[in-house]
Amino acid sequence: MPGVNRYLIINADDLGICSERDKGILQLFGCGAISSASLLVDGENAEAAASQATALDLPLGLHLNLTEGRAPPDSGLGDDSGQLRGKFGLRVALAENWIAASDIAAAVRAQFDRFIALTGELPSHVDGHHHIHVEPAIAEVLAPIMAREYGVYCVRLPCEQKLMQAAETLPADADFNAGFQQDVAKAAALVALTFRAEKIYSSDAFVGQSLMGYRLQAVPMAEALRSAQFDDPRGTWVELMVHPGILANDPQQGEFCRSPARAHEMAVLQSAEWQEAIAGWQLASYRDLPRPQENDRPTLLIYGKLTPATGNAETARRVAAAWAPQANIRFRPLPGEGSASIHEHKRLRELAARERLDLAFGIHVYRAGQPLAAAFSGSESTPLPFGLLASGTDANADVDIPERRAAMAEILRRADFLLCLTEDLRRRLEGLPLPDDTIVQANGIDIQTDSGYSLRASLRLGSEARLIFFPASLRRLKGVLPTIEALAETLATRWLTHFLIVLGPPLEADYAAEIETRIAALTAQYPTLAGRILRHCGLPHPDYLAALREASLLLNASDHEGLSHSIAEAMAAGVPVLVRDIAGNRELVRDGENGRLFANFSSLPQIYADCFDAPEETVRLAQRAQTEISQRYPLQAEEEILCRILQRALARRQQKLQQQ
Repeated sequence: MPGVNRYLIINADDLGICSERDKGILQLFGCGAISSASLLVDGENAEAAASQATALDLPLGLHLNLTEGRAPPDSGLGDDSGQLRGKFGLRVALAENWIAASDIAAAVRAQFDRFIALTGELPSHVDGHHHIHVEPAIAEVLAPIMAREYGVYCVRLPCEQKLMQAAETLPADADFNAGFQQDVAKAAALVALTFRAEKIYSSDAFVGQSLMGYRLQAVPMAEALRSAQFDDPRGTWVELMVHPGILANDPQQGEFCRSPARAHEMAVLQSAEWQEAIAGWQLASYRDLPRPQENDRPTLLIYGKLTPATGNAETARRVAAAWAPQANIRFRPLPGEGSASIHEHKRLRELAARERLDLAFGIHVYRAGQPLAAAFSGSESTPLPFGLLASGTDANADVDIPERRAAMAEILRRADFLLCLTEDLRRRLEGLPLPDDTIVQANGIDIQTDSGYSLRASLRLGSEARLIFFPASLRRLKGVLPTIEALAETLATRWLTHFLIVLGPPLEADYAAEIETRIAALTAQYPTLAGRILRHCGLPHPDYLAALREASLLLNASDHEGLSHSIAEAMAAGVPVLVRDIAGNRELVRDGENGRLFANFSSLPQIYADCFDAPEETVRLAQRAQTEISQRYPLQAEEEILCRILQRALARRQQKLQQQ
């Protein structure tokens, strides 16, 4: 926005709460009276509101709700009746440490995922219903999930200076609980450091806590804006929180939605007096909000599937760790299939502008490369170099599909560099126009952890239980269902102390449901299987490495792999491995030398039995594997190669900038 240095984000909260409020919010956006809204994803009208808002391209944030409505099942967030505890009740429960961080994390992830499902996009920012997001116990969980898993770096900090400076409680009314809002402002000031530690930032100033309902007037707003002037190269950015809407008459709606104050706010925002009060301020949204100057280091985007307990998320973590000493690191998850990717190239450009990106790195040539190429190398785009990591899916599946192969060729023609985990992956892709800077470098393996986590203890299993690890997200290509079916009978009739534990998130919901149904049927057929085929959504990586010490065997049944990090980690830990005989797995496992391979699922039960019928041989294979992995895949080698790649890419970018 050249020539402008004062920006005002007018954000309407509670979109999705009811049709009347939503209609008013959308009307206000249509006439230019607001510039942003935050979506209550569990509101009764959320689906319709999200559809209408996205059609209008209304910038939407996530209105995190942990205080009102039905609680998630089996969650400490709920009271005895299954309802959320309310804005005061939840704060009491948090103060008393009644709520597990895992319950908070599950609810946060569920609302992010629901937002993406409703809108097809990531939220522009996060704020909170009843400002719950700035409670310290919530912020500590929310901040890393926002940044590392969803790549959302903007948050509302409801810290109105008027409240912070008040020597005593201000007069209250129906919409304004002064004491509560002062507590919120203090909490927001406190957790600003929590968010900042995850590189999450906010507007320069916030207004709206003391201007709710009938308090929203042109004169006090003009006064608030006059006091909000900052000497910053990015200009001055202020957020105003509002709660407008058409008056709801349905008695089933809450008192807040039925208050005439909602219509008052709507009228004020469209008045001539209001326009005079905000004159000289450009309306904007969190999509536009640039990051304050951080330092002089380059800023890099890591772009891929970031779902916890997946191989891509672990790859992103390792790459970030290698590059963090030289650069500022940002994350962004890949969009889902279909409509979710329609606006992705535009959002990537907005992100590049906000963050002043110098380089992007995509994990997966086809999936990550398409939006990166569309965003940064087309005729309408702002040029930004991007590199790519070739995955097993790229080399063993996508490259054989003609339309995907053609797309990959165009992507690689535009890419600055390509990293392949194995020479076989590079060979599979060499018919494509690979970048001049194409490197083969395997994962570095490091199984050191400070975690004392025990999966055995978490599952309450005795010392006699043998834990069979099957790290696999619930996707068809991971072979989870055929593995369970192949092993069910032998587990039920012979290996009665074995527990098959599938570790990974449900990335294909219908497949996860199919697996659950099949496990139930197999348990009915073989009663001794009850409770011995377990699904676990995955563990934080330090805890996974600690739990790996408890495993008697690790399974892998994928249709294709690049270079499986989970197999390599198990081998490095001395855990025996039984894996599917595919090209990527043969890079690590030589049958009968350092592990066992199975060619098809019909042969799996016998080879599984061999692992335990010949224990001395199994130990010998595992010991040999442990020695080999530590020698072949040192972490330092991967880190050094990654740093050299980064230095070369940045040098090329600098050279191009100097030539312009």
